[in-house]
Amino acid sequence: MLLRIDNMTAIAYINNQGGTVSEQLVHLTHDLWMWCLERNIHIHAQHLPGSLNTVADRESRSMRDRSDWMLDSSIFKKRNLLFGPLEVDLFASRLTHQCQCYFSWQPDPFAEATDAFLQSWSGMRGFATPPPWNLVNKVLVKTWIEEAYIVLIALVWKAQPSYPHLLAMLVHVDLPYLLPQ
Repeated sequence: MLLRIDNMTAIAYINNQGGTVSEQLVHLTHDLWMWCLERNIHIHAQHLPGSLNTVADRESRSMRDRSDWMLDSSIFKKRNLLFGPLEVDLFASRLTHQCQCYFSWQPDPFAEATDAFLQSWSGMRGFATPPPWNLVNKVLVKTWIEEAYIVLIALVWKAQPSYPHLLAMLVHVDLPYLLPQ
């Protein structure tokens, strides 16, 4: 299998079969090599200048996932001081997580797990900014069933069926706290 890429470090790594100090990447690379060996696949990388790699360059720069966002970090820090320490960012990515531990929507080598709804929240102190907003009710139900403690960032959307449940589940009397615009 020939990989044509514009990253010289990656080419050297692939062609020399290693060279990182990251334990996590070493394990991922080992798994990939074993998978390839079992299927008699040999990987070799070849340099393709970025100026010629227009499709990959365009794809890497496009931001199509509007659900991958994060709360302003200064606001998160204040909420974490007030309600934390929060342990797990339930709906994050490697670029948006605000807790050291996070669950991602997509496979992510640095995430604790994929898909927060498939994980146990029992006894957890979580932080949730669920994208899309129609998942708020699902977050409330899972929080209630598993008796989790969640700081939830949600829209004030009084017409939503989940809004009365959201208000009923508030732990602190002075909530909901409205974030600045």
